[in-house]
Amino acid sequence: MDPQLQGLVLFCGEMATGKTSSAASLLLARLQELGGVGCAVEDPQETNLSGHHGLGRCIQVRTSRRSGGYSEALLRTLRAGADLVLIGEIRDEDTAYQACKASLTGSLVIATIHAKSCHQAIERLVTLAQPLARNAYDVVAEGIQAVICQALESDGSSRRLTAEPLLFTGDDGPSMRDKIRRKEAHLLQDDQARQSRQSLWR
Repeated sequence: MDPQLQGLVLFCGEMATGKTSSAASLLLARLQELGGVGCAVEDPQETNLSGHHGLGRCIQVRTSRRSGGYSEALLRTLRAGADLVLIGEIRDEDTAYQACKASLTGSLVIATIHAKSCHQAIERLVTLAQPLARNAYDVVAEGIQAVICQALESDGSSRRLTAEPLLFTGDDGPSMRDKIRRKEAHLLQDDQARQSRQSLWR
């Protein structure tokens, strides 16, 4: 668990695949082990995260469209100087834009987004942010650190959770970020397959 990690970590998948639970677990694990102040912004609130967790503390913010939605809550959170930010779901332009901005401020932003694959999650994030950020491809490329795609696979009698990560923190990170800048996020499938093969031999 890299204490210096900054930027955006995305959990993606279809509905009811445990994205929010995984994102919350990562937030709590970092607070417990590394300390600091985390802020969880959810609409609706799916988990009870407020309070002290090991060395750290989490402040939970319940938001709604009436109160300005995710965008307003994120602005308040960033002004408060939170080390970690959890966004329940990126589903509109304002939230995508604020998440991308926050990923470049020195905080670690953990969020979920609805998408069937890692590269589709990146493409959806860019599409949502683009109306408010003309350089959305550059911003996403600079801020993204990892995308984890989750799915529930059935074996007939039960369902098993699978997670396929795409990491931008290794030596191949710069070339992967360039693919996003060139609007070729679909080519990241090859990087993900290579990372998966390498992990089998470790």
